Amino acid sequence: IEEFIKSNKQSYDLVIATEVVEHLSNISDFLEETKKILAPSGQILLTTPNKDFTKKDFVWLTDLPPVHVTWLGKKSFLVLGSQKQFEVSFISFRNYYPKNENRFIKYLRFQRDIDPKPVFNDNGIPIIKSEETRFPFLRNIIKWLVHGFPPLRLFSNILFNYLYPDDNTLGVILKPIETNRRLD
Repeated sequence: IEEFIKSNKQSYDLVIATEVVEHLSNISDFLEETKKILAPSGQILLTTPNKDFTKKDFVWLTDLPPVHVTWLGKKSFLVLGSQKQFEVSFISFRNYYPKNENRFIKYLRFQRDIDPKPVFNDNGIPIIKSEETRFPFLRNIIKWLVHGFPPLRLFSNILFNYLYPDDNTLGVILKPIETNRRLD
């Protein structure tokens, strides 16, 4: 980006970086450099996996390094914005999901896929039987209830959207605070 900036200072109204910042070890420098190519009223729109979407006790719940080297939530961007002189706002993509998508089911699948599963039992013996094969009849009934029974599907989605407004993708809009803008 340093080379690109040399010939593109204050050129762009909008810089879009979708699923980029989680791959960077120094997001602060990226934002500072990107600010230089923004036109006077320009903004940065970025998306990244949302740390706020997971349980608070998770230490890391996205692709492991060296693929993703950071994992951020809203508080992280508020701090970065303050440090780098950006107004920070957040955008939800919930209105862009298909109407038949159930965010509750999406959340359950996300948690299941990333929740660490033990390989050994308490005695150090390898676990051969997975939880998915232990109670197939019960799992099928629950799956049918949540997926196939429209009133329960609709109710679970409405309740989940009310109780859990965050999504697994965090959308962030960064607008430089004009009084502190530098053009270096």
